[in-house]
Amino acid sequence: MQNIGENIRKLREQQGISQQRLAELVRCSVSTIAGWERGEHQPSRYGKEKLAHVLNTTVETLEKGE
Repeated sequence: MQNIGENIRKLREQQGISQQRLAELVRCSVSTIAGWERGEHQPSRYGKEKLAHVLNTTVETLEKGE
């Protein structure tokens, strides 16, 4: 099972979005996005909701993968 960081990276890359652009869209820093993708920390529930919206998916998919 993938972790949320791997799922964020996979969905971001599938859509051709850079870490910089994702950070702009969810209104956080690039280092925050990178930390999430590396599994150093996890987004808050609100952060997960924003990510799901921007990445056209659900919070459940972010958390568990496809």
